[in-house]
Amino acid sequence: MTWDEFRQQWYPEHCACFTGIPAWMAKLEKSPDGPATRDILKSWYGVLRDVELREAVRASHRMHSGEIDEPCGFDRHPAAIRNAAGIQREISRPKPIYDADGNQTYACPICFDGGMVHVWHPATVAEIARRGITDSIRNRSLYDCALPCTCKMGDNYARSFPRSPRYDPKRACIIGIGGVSDRDEQTRLLEWIETHKPFQPANYENAFAEFA
Repeated sequence: MTWDEFRQQWYPEHCACFTGIPAWMAKLEKSPDGPATRDILKSWYGVLRDVELREAVRASHRMHSGEIDEPCGFDRHPAAIRNAAGIQREISRPKPIYDADGNQTYACPICFDGGMVHVWHPATVAEIARRGITDSIRNRSLYDCALPCTCKMGDNYARSFPRSPRYDPKRACIIGIGGVSDRDEQTRLLEWIETHKPFQPANYENAFAEFA
């Protein structure tokens, strides 16, 4: 579906089924480090852009009726809708390539030719870098997002959102299949933050910053 179809047709229809979504997004946007609503919608569209509008709307109604399970957390709705629609990406991604042993290989080892990279949301990374992962943060404000990859497949998404940043391994920590609620993923993020802290000598003073 196109961005206009997503924003003007599917999203209102989905919110009519799950009326708590607008308030949830507004609450996130009001929090000091929360993601903006438009950023969340762009991330959602990155997941759903290959789904036909009719199929996406149908999946929303199936989820609302209980025919398919509603995931825990509104942020997981796009992936559930995509799975329910049975989307196949052969049209937008190259045909699988296999090595001599029959193992599938990918042109891009980062996004595995999907075009989007699932990462921790920058606001979440900044908050955890300051405060660590406390129970209150774990239960309230752990968020993810998707960024266009720097490969050719990511070019398709980057053209749709020219103002959006692309994946940068120095600035964004990739999330695995565990998701933001997985303790192993949270440990990986803490290790990533520690590894990417800027080096400062023992005698560092703020005045040195002007020479950096």
